[in-house]
Amino acid sequence: MKKVFEKAGKEAVRSLKKQFADKGLNDTGRTMRGVGHTSTDRGLTVHWPENAHWLIEGRGPGKRPPFGAMLAWVRRKLRPGEENEWIVADTICRNIAENGTAIYRGEKTGLEVETVLAEARESVINGVGEGYAEEIRGKIRKAWKA
Repeated sequence: MKKVFEKAGKEAVRSLKKQFADKGLNDTGRTMRGVGHTSTDRGLTVHWPENAHWLIEGRGPGKRPPFGAMLAWVRRKLRPGEENEWIVADTICRNIAENGTAIYRGEKTGLEVETVLAEARESVINGVGEGYAEEIRGKIRKAWKA
């Protein structure tokens, strides 16, 4: 059974990482590197860092994002020049606090985790079904030879 869970976990992680790239959500790569899975004989856990929540649901209005993280993002992505970077970062933080992010407002789709997990569940169900079918075929072969 562990092979079935392992295969589904690898597929789920691959799909999530592809979404990071396809949706332009892979800024520093830190969150994407934190996506992984754990497989045992009894099940599968797909995990991601806590901050991935903002890439799934977005940030609603009411609270500013961390200024230090926004300033670093502005420096990496927008490069407005040293004299303007604090103003740009503060403006973006205020806008998010007032309106939420584009993902939250539905203007942009975030990571589609439910779809990925549904695909993983389907993979497990199919894998378990194939495993039981092979086990039954083996028993039939043994019984036929007897």
